[in-house]
Amino acid sequence: MIAMRFGDGALVDLRVVALFSARPGFDTILLPVDTLAAHTTIGLPSQILVRTVPGADEDAVKTALTTLAARRPGVDAADRGEAAAAMVESQQIQASVNAC
Repeated sequence: MIAMRFGDGALVDLRVVALFSARPGFDTILLPVDTLAAHTTIGLPSQILVRTVPGADEDAVKTALTTLAARRPGVDAADRGEAAAAMVESQQIQASVNAC
């Protein structure tokens, strides 16, 4: 068990169920959506990552997710490249804010 304090100030005991290699320089933790969402402002995850099985029609999956997202205001579907570019942009903005 480890104790983790969320942004809302709640201290939660979490059970470690797996270890994985993350990108160097980034503190990374994966949590069940219900655990994390309970401690966010809107009560929802900010991002859902989807991995297709080998041989899946990735274009069809993206089309289906884009169609689903279009019915939900504020929701967007992006492929790996688009998501990575958005993350880099966000990190650059955070770096600029932190440098001030």
